[in-house]
Amino acid sequence: GASLDINNAHNLAQSIFDEVYQNLDKIYDIPEAPLTLKQPSNMSRLYLNKADLFVKFVDQLSCGRASGSKKVITQKFKNYTIFGDQYSGVLIEDSIKIARLLPYEGILMIRDLCLARANLFDGIRVLYPNNLEMEEKVKQVLDWSESCLTTYGNEEDPIFSGDGALQRLVPILREKELTLIPNTHLFLVENLITILNECQQLSTIVQLFGLQKISVYPLINPKTRGTTAAQMASKTKSISYHSELDLLIIGVDYI
Repeated sequence: GASLDINNAHNLAQSIFDEVYQNLDKIYDIPEAPLTLKQPSNMSRLYLNKADLFVKFVDQLSCGRASGSKKVITQKFKNYTIFGDQYSGVLIEDSIKIARLLPYEGILMIRDLCLARANLFDGIRVLYPNNLEMEEKVKQVLDWSESCLTTYGNEEDPIFSGDGALQRLVPILREKELTLIPNTHLFLVENLITILNECQQLSTIVQLFGLQKISVYPLINPKTRGTTAAQMASKTKSISYHSELDLLIIGVDYI
């Protein structure tokens, strides 16, 4: 899987690194031991493992279609199974017997999201090795962003897209939340403020605001900003309702 590949790559890099520096130590009579490369962070491994199912599905599908095969592709990872074609797939969670019908673009999005987050957390390890809070704070912001989706959905204008000082931005965000749930007293923006106030290093706050700006949700209104992408994605496709229904029935039969 993806986690095994990165472990093999790390071990190979470590062995090459050790051999080169040991030889240099002998040549220049340096007594210190060579540096040790760190293993990927736990969060990076977590998202690499999550990506593994979707990476293998997309790779197998691409190879199959390139060879002319039209078979339904099936991949399994732990208690998750996904099968489908270049139009859609069914994701099944065996432990709770739930089948989810996903468009192929959604499968690609989940794959890219997991790989991007794995790179993000590994980048924190490499670029900020002495910052002990950044990984946890980034995780909290990602969880907070998903809580906004769970509470409000993604059909309104971006909740957190305004620019300017945080003190001027907070009342605007509260007002936007009120338009989504009138008379609410539980403003999710307060959770973001708490996360930021707990940060002790400026570099953490800078990275968190960068994360907020490049995150897809809840910052992008798919009704206004995703129209062109949706048209391009579906332009050359001709998807049969009955074929999609048959695929979903297979998923139901599976569970």
